[in-house]
Amino acid sequence: MSKKQKYPTVVCDDCAKKYGGIMAKGHIATFYKAKCGCCGELKECTEPRDYRHLPQHPDYKINKKSSIVNELLLAAMLASKKK
Repeated sequence: MSKKQKYPTVVCDDCAKKYGGIMAKGHIATFYKAKCGCCGELKECTEPRDYRHLPQHPDYKINKKSSIVNELLLAAMLASKKK
């Protein structure tokens, strides 16, 4: 019997990227050795909010207003990467 995966409170860089998280350029985050809430490995981790959350994680739930704001922020970040 497998446990239902819950939205993590800590996440490693690999899993954050896997689930669509993007750290903003110049953002400062505190990383520390912890068990990643996604892969379960002991790695350097931080909070999902440092990656603007994990929109592709199965337990990611936000309200509609936040979703629109996040989409606009993501589009702006991606546009700035192209420059």
